[in-house]
Amino acid sequence: MNSVLKKIDILDVKVDNVVLNDVIDVIKKSIKEKKFCNIVSINALTGIQAKRDKEFKKIMNTANLVLADGMGIILASKLLGKSLKERIAGIDLIPRLCKFSEENGSSIFFFGSLPGIVEDAILKLKQKFPKMNVSGVQNGYFDKNMEGEIINRINSSATDILLVGLGQPRQEKWIYNNRDKINSVCIGVGGSFDVISGRVSRAPKILQELGLEWLYRLILQPYRFKRILWLPYFIWLVLVEFLNAKWKSKNVKLM
Repeated sequence: MNSVLKKIDILDVKVDNVVLNDVIDVIKKSIKEKKFCNIVSINALTGIQAKRDKEFKKIMNTANLVLADGMGIILASKLLGKSLKERIAGIDLIPRLCKFSEENGSSIFFFGSLPGIVEDAILKLKQKFPKMNVSGVQNGYFDKNMEGEIINRINSSATDILLVGLGQPRQEKWIYNNRDKINSVCIGVGGSFDVISGRVSRAPKILQELGLEWLYRLILQPYRFKRILWLPYFIWLVLVEFLNAKWKSKNVKLM
């Protein structure tokens, strides 16, 4: 992998055009150098969030890596003529990190989700990766006054990798606000612990490939309906960006 990663601009967020092995290379380097590293993901909804929330957009654009998590982002990149190489979802990255932990002894701290769920997720992962090194566990339901204690636990564990499953954009803001206090590789993984634990079912592979994972989640979790209503707005924003690029030479701008 080149030392300088290629970034692709989608809705004003600079997304890294990488494959999974590139991500592992960045993680290896950060662990070796004992440096803080922030890895975030973007999908259609977080793309909209970044468009509407300047603080969140700044966080995304100052991260060490921004991964395309969602077929909406992949399809948008193709429409814009930029073609991202690969979708890298948190749910797919975590098993690769567990394998990496087995092979290299690197430690992983699991932080997020409801009490009990994150522990169940670890048990499921341990069945496949029995030698992975778990440095600590903390659920995502805590009072603000407990934050210092949690950060101390993370640092005391000397963990190499911190998986943060607090949901977007909360997890990204939490990592960013504590970037000067943590020396680990920090990765926002959304609701991945819920799926790995078996509490939430993942869409069949064919639906994932067709970009219909959102529909499967909606059927299982109807309360997500309000989020789905934002998808037409995402499509509109991408079309505006596409038309602006086409008409740039004519000095015409829609938005």
